[in-house]
Amino acid sequence: MDRDSENLIANYFAGELTTAERAELEATLAGDPQRMADFAEKLLLHKDLGTDAVQDVLSAAALPPAAAGANVVFPANTRSRLSRIPHSVWAIAASVAVVAAWLFFGGDRPGDPPQATQVEVRHDPEKRVVAFLGRTADCVWEGAPLGEGTQLTVGSRLQLASGVAEVIFNNGARLKALGPCDVYMDDAQACSVRLGSASVYVPQSAFGFKVVMPSGIVVDLGTEFGVTVDDAGSSEVHVFKGEVAFQPITERGDHFEKAIRLTADQAAQYSIGGTTLQEFEANEARFSWRNREPLADDEVPGLPVRKDVVLWLAADRFVDVDERGRVARWSDLQISDNPSAEDALQLNPDDRPLLVDKAINGRPAVRFGNGSFLLTPPLATTNEQTAVVMLALRQTAPDFQTVLNYNGPPKRVVGPLGGMVSPSVFEICLRDRNHDQRFAVCGELFTGYQEGGKTEVIKSMVEDFDRLQKNKALAVAVRYSLQDQRMSLFINGEERQSKHASRRIAITSRKLLGRHPIFETENGIFYGDLGEVLIYNRALSDDEVIKTSKYLTNRFGLTGP
Repeated sequence: MDRDSENLIANYFAGELTTAERAELEATLAGDPQRMADFAEKLLLHKDLGTDAVQDVLSAAALPPAAAGANVVFPANTRSRLSRIPHSVWAIAASVAVVAAWLFFGGDRPGDPPQATQVEVRHDPEKRVVAFLGRTADCVWEGAPLGEGTQLTVGSRLQLASGVAEVIFNNGARLKALGPCDVYMDDAQACSVRLGSASVYVPQSAFGFKVVMPSGIVVDLGTEFGVTVDDAGSSEVHVFKGEVAFQPITERGDHFEKAIRLTADQAAQYSIGGTTLQEFEANEARFSWRNREPLADDEVPGLPVRKDVVLWLAADRFVDVDERGRVARWSDLQISDNPSAEDALQLNPDDRPLLVDKAINGRPAVRFGNGSFLLTPPLATTNEQTAVVMLALRQTAPDFQTVLNYNGPPKRVVGPLGGMVSPSVFEICLRDRNHDQRFAVCGELFTGYQEGGKTEVIKSMVEDFDRLQKNKALAVAVRYSLQDQRMSLFINGEERQSKHASRRIAITSRKLLGRHPIFETENGIFYGDLGEVLIYNRALSDDEVIKTSKYLTNRFGLTGP
């Protein structure tokens, strides 16, 4: 590592990084996987992670005692066996996670100016939402049962007697736990597996994610791995893809001088206070339960372009409704090219849209209006994007209606509580510019910042004017490529406008269907139907956009551009 990078890292640990230096360090690490791996190890092994420093870190981060491992309550069947785990083990582990979060995931060191401050700031850390429950299968709960979509705050506990439950963190990290298990949410960047088996998938957006176990800490270096913890607290780590740093913890509560680096197909085992670290070949078969079988071809529509699809919602497949016919969950269609489920959810019955069996040309659609909306889990999207929707407008007020938006929650804003909104917000929306009940169909990027009392907003937009009228259906595709610096709009497979655009949009965020994330009035609410929604993590070719649009227009009985 060159001297400039070393100086930046030294300043980081000293708490002296400026905003510009922080950005420089992020760029340096992101562009060099080995530097990033070295930095992760420095985080894990930093010499100041002692008892006194822990208290300083926890104080600065305002972590609650539960996140630091104080007053931990273990399950009855493991309490006696784990009672000899030093208190400092959990404190050190939690502090490591906090330090990592400062640089990579939106946290600010004391004294730094706010970076993309979010509106929904929770000042009480014990109530800060860090994850929520994804899909579950055959779960028998030992603690209070949790429903899919339940928000998980710092200190939340996942305790299963049997079954499989998925936890989706706000940074995109995913943990699947197999019962019997006991898992705690330590922070936005860390969880503790006290008992049982868990598999962890960590995207680039969650680099440095940590799993704390009684006998060691696993820090992610961009990977997919599994961990097991037995009744005695002995831990195993199995790496399936990528690389991790595994830091065994001694009986005294300290750690080895150097972490163990494990790469794909490698595994290690270590007991509490053990003196022998065993390394062996990873056994992926032991974690076969983590993979969900993709849907069969006869269970999904005949989508012709499937490569890199990361969200696929079809209104005639797997929509769960309540007793009023309102949508509680619109399930992501899991195919081989879309292995993880980002189901669009609405936990509040009053905010649920309606499933209509005969909507767009007699086919099923989800009907939005009166503030109803759906939210996906945190979904990692890239600077190369194609979003495709089949929509129909049902009401011509308000003049501005949002169909799909990538901004939250928690939403990012420009203004008194906001810093730089970067990456840009990506959205598909409708605008009645002339107040004549004829809407422009728009693809938009929104960027902004506030500095020294000055607020500036930058928009990039592609649109097709006076295209959409009440009760008319369209297949709308918006394609964006940072590499090509182009954003393009297609209506029913025909390119309508293409413009230069050069803003970053890659982000891990919850995607919002049916309303704008910021406005609290009618402005931004979508009054219409969605028959299908597709998000691709790449810019489709012209031919692929045409094929996908034709698939939708044929499926929903549309003719002409």
